[in-house]
Amino acid sequence: MTKAGHHHIFSILLPFIAFVALLSSCGSSRQGAGGQGSVQQDGTSALSRAYTSLAESYNNDWTTLSVPVNVSLKSPKRISASGTMTMTRGRDISISMRVLGIEVASLYITGDSVIALDKWHKYYLAESVESLLGGMPATVDNLQDMILGHIFLLGENPVTARDVKKFTFTPGTGDWFAAPRNKPRNIDYQFAVMNDDNRLAMLTATIGTRGPVTCTYGDYSASTPAGTVAGSVNVRVAGSKTAVEAALSLKMSKAKWNSSPARPVTIPRGYTRIEKSSLLKLIPSL
Repeated sequence: MTKAGHHHIFSILLPFIAFVALLSSCGSSRQGAGGQGSVQQDGTSALSRAYTSLAESYNNDWTTLSVPVNVSLKSPKRISASGTMTMTRGRDISISMRVLGIEVASLYITGDSVIALDKWHKYYLAESVESLLGGMPATVDNLQDMILGHIFLLGENPVTARDVKKFTFTPGTGDWFAAPRNKPRNIDYQFAVMNDDNRLAMLTATIGTRGPVTCTYGDYSASTPAGTVAGSVNVRVAGSKTAVEAALSLKMSKAKWNSSPARPVTIPRGYTRIEKSSLLKLIPSL
């Protein structure tokens, strides 16, 4: 591997950093307006009932999840690795990536910090969540729900059927759409839910004038301690000249629930810090 090879190791973790970055905003929340044709919540509409059914398919009482994961970065570079993702509900997300059985990269996200390690080249990335999110009160629950294919409200607890009035709904041909009424300043996001099986199909978010971030979901498992969860997430972050595309696959048949918590990541002695701005230069003009 070249001297700059640490960039390729960190590329494995870039999609997860993009997950966090997508939640960024500057300023307080604003009142979101329902789009044209939106179905207002009167508690009796068909989409209100569809939302209630969707929210009731989630179980927010799970405590931990450990699951084999494969990450493939498809663009602008191609690299893949397998490992394990461990999550403690509402507290942290830990990802350990391996190549030929050797841990080459790890990522640890809490409500306060994001730490990524390149163990082959002894580099690390460390950022406060506040720095990455620009003061946005996003939660670890939000990231966990994003990964598992659950709809969510930025900065709030996991959704339940009682949150129906916090959304506006719009019918569509193959999907119906849920948009939060209150959204952070400079960020717009909505969820597309499949009409046929009432599962999340896509999350789309737009930050300011930048291109959209999309997460598409599939390979659902219905009977887990967290309810219905997605087994695959495809992420695309659009840039002015290029795009980041990545695929995340969770092997839910091998998942271990409500057992061991995530293992914290600490920065070993002798590692050299990589600045966030340097890492993001991997993505020209993003």
